[in-house]
Amino acid sequence: MRDIYENFDIIPKDKKVVIWGIGQKSGEIFCETLNRKIEITYFVDATGDFADTKEQLFGKTILSKEELLGRINEKNDLFILIVKEYSSSDDMKWIEKYCKGMYYLCDTSDIDLVIRNSKRLYLYGGGEAGKRTYRLLKEYGIKVNAFIDSDCKKWNKRIDDNIDVMVYGPELIEKNDIIVISTRYYFEIRSLLTEKGIPEKNIFVDIRNSAENSDVPLRYRDGVRLWFEDMEHRTLRFIEWRHFFWMAFIDFYKRKRIILYGVNEFTTHFLCLFHLLKIEVIYCIDNIDNSRMMKKLGININYRNLCEVAYEDMEDKIVYVIKGGGAEKGIEDADYTILEKLGLVFFKHIRLAFWKDFLVSARNTKIEASLGAKYDVLLGYTYMYKKSSRKYPGYIVLGNEKTAGKKIMILGGSTSDVGLWEYFIKSWPEFLFDKLEDVCVFCGGISGYDSRQELLKLLRDGRQISPDLVISYSGFNDMLIRHADGYPYARGKGKPKETEVWGIRTNGTKSEGWIESENLMQVIASAFGADFIGMFQPILLNRDKKYMTFEEKVIYKEGLLEMSWDEYEKYQDEVKEKILTIPYIYDMTGTFYRESRGIFRDPCHLREEGNKILADAVYELILKSKTL
Repeated sequence: MRDIYENFDIIPKDKKVVIWGIGQKSGEIFCETLNRKIEITYFVDATGDFADTKEQLFGKTILSKEELLGRINEKNDLFILIVKEYSSSDDMKWIEKYCKGMYYLCDTSDIDLVIRNSKRLYLYGGGEAGKRTYRLLKEYGIKVNAFIDSDCKKWNKRIDDNIDVMVYGPELIEKNDIIVISTRYYFEIRSLLTEKGIPEKNIFVDIRNSAENSDVPLRYRDGVRLWFEDMEHRTLRFIEWRHFFWMAFIDFYKRKRIILYGVNEFTTHFLCLFHLLKIEVIYCIDNIDNSRMMKKLGININYRNLCEVAYEDMEDKIVYVIKGGGAEKGIEDADYTILEKLGLVFFKHIRLAFWKDFLVSARNTKIEASLGAKYDVLLGYTYMYKKSSRKYPGYIVLGNEKTAGKKIMILGGSTSDVGLWEYFIKSWPEFLFDKLEDVCVFCGGISGYDSRQELLKLLRDGRQISPDLVISYSGFNDMLIRHADGYPYARGKGKPKETEVWGIRTNGTKSEGWIESENLMQVIASAFGADFIGMFQPILLNRDKKYMTFEEKVIYKEGLLEMSWDEYEKYQDEVKEKILTIPYIYDMTGTFYRESRGIFRDPCHLREEGNKILADAVYELILKSKTL
């Protein structure tokens, strides 16, 4: 079986591999090389943005073009991976002149030549994954003749109002047809097709789209190039590469030595991953004696008793929990609370490799049922942390509401979520609380919330909290389209079913939507007898590039999640222009413009230094506006 994405088998085994450029696409390629266990030796700074730095990127030296040329002339033992988007640039001319025969144009979203040259191409899978694959193929100008689906209820119909291609049954397929499977049931479908006599070389699987939104674990077999069989057992391929760069780059990989908690079939994979990243794994621990398993797996590192970590200086270390995934593989979910009892701090010293995104401090509901992600009937979801209030679910309360003279309610997304980095860094609401006297602060920011969720949360909870001041700090998440297009209060994407009504469709812009939410929050706060401060948040885009740290420059080059910097800047300019005449909404985008310290840990989240500066700015706003 082959993946729809072009593989890297062309890379010579005896060459040092170099990635040309530091940016979004080169970041994707780097993660792909890790998935394929290909070691990278250098990055090349093709733009000169890092000309003066002596820093390393994931333990890899950053070369200028001139330095690369010197190494080529010396030994001629390099092989360069180049993103295809450079093919029409001056860079490509330089490469062709000096590196002819030593490079490979690649892209992790490339399409195989067999698919490109197909006379009749079918997409097997008439669901959401199939639609995503269809759109991908369309972007590359590849025609899909029809969708194939095993469900006869879908036959002889269009798959979607926006897609002209029809859906038919498997009987339509002939021996020389090319099939791309895009469904979680790819293994069964592949077997069905081969039984029908379809050659193996004609069958492709869009693994990523098949797995992306699956609600059940996937099994990867028969040569599909993944590290683990279970989708939940993931290191890089199913962790967004952006998270890998933005958060791990600053907080984890660059500074920590690793202690692996767990000895199992995945241990060797993690050892390989850390070896490729030049990260030291100092020893393994477990809550049972697994020294025999170490020997059986051929793992040649120290094994120590779990209790010994209680005596470790954890300043430069982190415990990486690699147990998880259920009894099917005999690998139980590791009880990381044992480590907390030994004095380690969750997220600061403990990372959960197999629970959601291991770079974020979400707790495992299998271990702690009362904590972690919870369903919210109005807002879709919320998070419960150890510090979360049981009386006020979805809030972390700072101070004593019974004795405090004033109450503040803070709303927002992850940048205001006090529990998200719990026990790791201090949030800006915590710094603000320290500066104020005789107050109780209700911290209601939740990771991923946009302004509509803030608005609904205030409408629902405001009367019960009865604050004197409501503060909203947001703006970034409103650009991420977390609701259905045209229906800002419908969570998720798509369109109403025949049995549903989502309200009246709106055509407002994203900037208008954020401002509308802030205006309505001000009205609601006023109805509850509270003052209101709305703050349009700064992001990395608002830093003077001259003052960016090395890490911030790399993050800036990596780009944004679901949009370009230019697209966000246009949205930001629209907001800033419209709020000039609104007295209770403040433009905070200039807060960190020329700060010399490192401020951002990713495009929008702040480091602790940034949180302190922001809290000082909010404190000054409170004094200026006389809202308390």
